[in-house]
Amino acid sequence: MTCVRRMPGKKPSTVRLSKELKMYVTDPPPFIPRVFVDEKNILEWHLLMQGPNDTPFEGGWYVAKMRFPEQYPFKPPDLYMCTPNGRFETNKKLCMSMSSFHPETWNPAWNVAKVAIGMLSFLSEDEMTTGSVRTTDAQKKLFATESVEWNCTHGAYKRMFPELGDAKALDAIAEKKAETSAALEKKSDAEETGGRIDKTDTDRTVDKTETDGTIDKTHETDLDRPKDDQPLATEALSRLGLE
Repeated sequence: MTCVRRMPGKKPSTVRLSKELKMYVTDPPPFIPRVFVDEKNILEWHLLMQGPNDTPFEGGWYVAKMRFPEQYPFKPPDLYMCTPNGRFETNKKLCMSMSSFHPETWNPAWNVAKVAIGMLSFLSEDEMTTGSVRTTDAQKKLFATESVEWNCTHGAYKRMFPELGDAKALDAIAEKKAETSAALEKKSDAEETGGRIDKTDTDRTVDKTETDGTIDKTHETDLDRPKDDQPLATEALSRLGLE
């Protein structure tokens, strides 16, 4: 009798996050134009966030981190802010309804883009929670002014996000203040209706050619892609909040 060893299938978290990475690179949410995922660990994501306009964070660029459990999307991620910002402590787990602090409120239909928007929205609020700090607006503005230089001289953030070392490249991916309400509404509707992956997707397999080697490749493609067609305004944050 011939014994055939069955090759282990891809973990649901890997399948789901591979799909979400492609979605994110194709259509990143407002004010969070870049994502970095190391091909050796798809469970850890770094995001480059732009400080929302008309807030003390305007002009700042902040690196955030998400760590996903093996059970994702059925369990929520850990959320961290890496860049000093005056709102959250750095490299400390943040308490949000979409984070690992509240698995009871987590919805498996939520995706990375929605969590990222909720995280950036919470940055602009004053509610105190685990991981938050109190500072003045003047202090937050100072952190914003120093954020790019800090990112370039700490960790591997400049390698993850090359735009940090090029003012023109950074300006090219930045959201601008001028935008019509119609464009905002279109982005909001698209995010609410088309930005989610049903949890049944985690039961499906993904072809090797579809997932293997695509992480770094898609990231590089995104870096080279012009970024001038995103809806641009802070109201998108409140529309895509935590509800």
